[in-house]
Amino acid sequence: MGAGAPRLLGYADARNPNSAPGGATRLVDAPLDEAVGRLVADIRQFQPDIVIGHDALGQLTGHPDHRHTHHITLIAVEAAGLPHLYPDAGQPWQPSAFYAATHPQSAITDLGPLLSEVGKTLLTVPDEYVTAVVDVTAWLDRKWAAICSHLSQLKGKRPLPALLSRADAQRRDSILATEYFTRLSLPCGGPATSKLTGSPPRLW
Repeated sequence: MGAGAPRLLGYADARNPNSAPGGATRLVDAPLDEAVGRLVADIRQFQPDIVIGHDALGQLTGHPDHRHTHHITLIAVEAAGLPHLYPDAGQPWQPSAFYAATHPQSAITDLGPLLSEVGKTLLTVPDEYVTAVVDVTAWLDRKWAAICSHLSQLKGKRPLPALLSRADAQRRDSILATEYFTRLSLPCGGPATSKLTGSPPRLW
């Protein structure tokens, strides 16, 4: 994605316990306070203005890791700005916004049939839940390359990346060209609050 090295919390996938080295705990089994603390440390070190995560549904198919990530991120973005929480995780830093990636009911025209072909149930939100719509057509090649780097998801019949890899390019581009988000409220003000100064916000 051109954003530098990824920061990994070190947990295993809910459906693949062997996905992390050294027999690491699955994310869904990890103590909530521990996982939040690790994410708080990364937020304080990276100091993003905007944090992007999954919505409460876990996006479309409700993967348990996606749902759990929503819970962890929602807590961590607020906790990161509170000096009395996780004092050993660095200086407080309050992101200005948390955007949850989501999918409105009206925007699944192309994607819905693709998933229903393999028996997947779609989890969408009412259109009015969406507060930001982003056209990412200019970055489609990079977005698709990033999706394809998730090699385990290109195997089998049911994973979404595998389904997209078998779709014709026009249909795939139509599905991937627009992204939808719900902005969730965060506290503002105080010495730990990030400031936008005219330069592009730091996304994480």
